[in-house]
Parts: sequence; C-alpha cells; structure tokens
Amino acid sequence: MTSAAASLSDKGYPLWTSAEVSEAAVKEHVCAGMYYVAFDDEGPIGVFRFQLEDRVFWPEIAHGSSAYIHKLAVDPRKQGRNLAHGLLSHACQLT
Repeated sequence: MTSAAASLSDKGYPLWTSAEVSEAAVKEHVCAGMYYVAFDDEGPIGVFRFQLEDRVFWPEIAHGSSAYIHKLAVDPRKQGRNLAHGLLSHACQLT
C-alpha cells in the first residue's frame, strides 16, 4: 500500500499520506480481519479494506445496509492488468 501511495503522490494525486498507510495506522483493522490481500508468485500485489459499517464517513447509514471499501491499492509495478477489477469483484462476493 505504501508503494501505491508514493506512486500516486509522485504523479500529483496524493491520496494517502505515508502515516495513513503505515503499519501502525492499519494494525487495528488488520487485526480485526478487515484487510484482504491479493498475491501472485512474487508476493503481495493488491489490497483493500472491507467493512460493513463506517461510522466515520457515513454515520447516517444503517448498519448492515451497505458495504464499504477503503484503501484499495495495487502495486504500481502490477498496474494495468485489471487487478483492481479483481479486487473489487472479490469485495462484491464478500458483500
């Protein structure tokens, strides 16, 4: 996720700061099982956070009526291969 954040920032599209995608920042959600990671033969290639409630950004939405995807990222070296589509498809299956 950090390489995707850096790549976006380098292109003039800062989406997340390094602090927002640091190990410390995501640890709680990782421990809660909210992160899904895609791998290929070389290692991790994509990630997203999946949750069924988001009181921070959408407090007015009733619990259980929606699904939320955050921090979707694809390794910059692997972009352009429909990996984000695959990650989103998996999130739809989870929903």
